[in-house]
Amino acid sequence: MKRLFLFLLCAFAIAGVLVGAQWMWTYHPAATSIGTRKADDHTPYTLRAYDYAADNLPAPRLPDTKFFSLERARAALPPLESGQVSVMPLTAAYKKAAKDHSFYGQRQNRLEPLAIVISAGVYDMPLLTQAVDNPAYIGRDADGHYLVRLPVIIQAGAALRIDNGAQVRLDRDDGAFIANFGDMRVVDARIEGWDRPAQRPAFFIADDEFRPSIVSWCGSHMVLAGSHFSQLGYFNSKSYGITYTSCSDTLYAADTAHLPGAAGMVIDNMIEGLYYGFYSYESNGLHVLRNHYNDNIVYGIDPHDRSTGLVIAYNTVRGTQKKHGIILSRGVDDSYVFENISEDNAGSGLMVERASNHNVITNNILRRNGGDGMAVYESTHIYSADNIMAHNGGKGLRLRNSRAFISMYDVISYNAKGGLSVYAVDLEKAGHARDLQRDPYEAAVSAYITHTEMTGNKESHIALDHVERLVLGPLQLYAAPGDVFTGEGAHGTLDEHYLMNGAVLMTRVAGR
Repeated sequence: MKRLFLFLLCAFAIAGVLVGAQWMWTYHPAATSIGTRKADDHTPYTLRAYDYAADNLPAPRLPDTKFFSLERARAALPPLESGQVSVMPLTAAYKKAAKDHSFYGQRQNRLEPLAIVISAGVYDMPLLTQAVDNPAYIGRDADGHYLVRLPVIIQAGAALRIDNGAQVRLDRDDGAFIANFGDMRVVDARIEGWDRPAQRPAFFIADDEFRPSIVSWCGSHMVLAGSHFSQLGYFNSKSYGITYTSCSDTLYAADTAHLPGAAGMVIDNMIEGLYYGFYSYESNGLHVLRNHYNDNIVYGIDPHDRSTGLVIAYNTVRGTQKKHGIILSRGVDDSYVFENISEDNAGSGLMVERASNHNVITNNILRRNGGDGMAVYESTHIYSADNIMAHNGGKGLRLRNSRAFISMYDVISYNAKGGLSVYAVDLEKAGHARDLQRDPYEAAVSAYITHTEMTGNKESHIALDHVERLVLGPLQLYAAPGDVFTGEGAHGTLDEHYLMNGAVLMTRVAGR
């Protein structure tokens, strides 16, 4: 027994030494390694101590989302009312289909493709099926599934409810889709793209292979709540899966210039296998809350082109197959992205790009993505706080040509290509094609990075290149497999006292 006790004591002692050594390697502050490397050229920065508290940066107030609940969506369903339903030529009811007339004709095996049009009244699936009264257009099987074989057009002033557990299959082979110009509510229901010959969901085949979709147009209202959407969308304008859009770039523009983009909300849904899980174009004030986005093809959540005032919160976005989990692109301004989990996506967890300005990004978990945790390109006045960007295949946080970026209390750790990258670059010279009229930018970057924690990032914690102005600190930097600084930050003149315990202001020397 005594020998066993001594053996166990020695084993615990050895284990303690090994754990302690591992802890010292991983978690000891890395300030002592700062200042050991010299750049090949002269330092491009002037440095001085900086009073970060003087900036007085209060945390922005996040919007209240309690009003946007599933209970309210259920209570707000409009009462049913018989109106007018007809089956008519598709192109007479839907201008967008004009260029695809032969495509839909071939799908339906008709010279003149047809559509179900709701012109007046409030219909649900039983009432709509009864009004059409033709199972070749819309019918219900023995298991209770509704099979919709024609496009459904909801005109202004009319409404369609898909609720009360309705299960709707949109037939890919006959070219079914839903286009809303009025009021559409999908609450406690299911809509899926359907491969009728194979009797299975319309799984993604190729970008240009037609799949059913849902689009809500200018002046319309669409609520998607507590429902399941799957296998919708392909690479065709406004046909990406679930779309909220204006009419400004379409055949409808001349008649609808006075109408705003589609309004509504997407809350408490399961959304999987869509080409884009969510897409918007010039639609303002949308709320995308508490949804689960799984295994969508190109993007999970993609507000685009001048969609402003958005609230994207409490979502999980996982397994996006081609690109990013969440992306704000081209003029997506004055929006809030908070309390989301974006993980295991092929691209970045979160991207902000093409002059998407004045956005607040807080309390998100961005991890295990193939690209960066968060990437901000050519966008200004982004506030990032309390986000976790960890175990990503690219950088934890990448800033390119973006001014007035603020990061406070972010955690950037264990990223394969480094922690924080801040740089300015001429995109044309770097080989990135860019339409400067649509997407102008300035090759300049500035940032304020404070109270950030970095651990275990490969290559380096901080990489700098042509930074105009940068405030660093106080930071919590722990040992990394790579350097603490690379690029222009590796010139060896940073004062470790200021970096760890105070702050450093770095500004570029004139002419550099």
